[in-house]
Amino acid sequence: MANSHPFSDHQFGYPDYTVTPEQFDKEIFAGYSPPPRLEGVPLEPNNGVLEAGIVLARVAATGQYQPYNANAAATGDNIPRCILRSGVDTGSGGATKVRPGEAVFSGVLKLGAAGVPGDGTSGTTSAGGLDDAAVTALGARVDTVRGIVIF
Repeated sequence: MANSHPFSDHQFGYPDYTVTPEQFDKEIFAGYSPPPRLEGVPLEPNNGVLEAGIVLARVAATGQYQPYNANAAATGDNIPRCILRSGVDTGSGGATKVRPGEAVFSGVLKLGAAGVPGDGTSGTTSAGGLDDAAVTALGARVDTVRGIVIF
């Protein structure tokens, strides 16, 4: 078994993929009022391990989701849509299997979760990061006093 977590990738029939409990179990929610809107999404293969909290963009051609990249050209494939709820290994080196992921489309998240700057600043350019464009596209509000992101 790839790892012993009850939601390990082995359970989905892909024992060659691994996600550590630290990447999977990261708590990104700061509260549950209002309740978050969660949906299952297909993740684009070949993006390696995606940690909980990564901002995702939808690929128009496939309908799959990949890490949002602030440095990429502004295309329909690079518009932030949601935030990954729990870590998933999408494979690398020519992986072709589409992996399931759980995404947050609205909710109250902690600053400091992966993809969400802990200091409350935006403008990060790392893949999956919450920059000014992502905050705007998600309709989010960053509250540095409470240490949360609301969208």
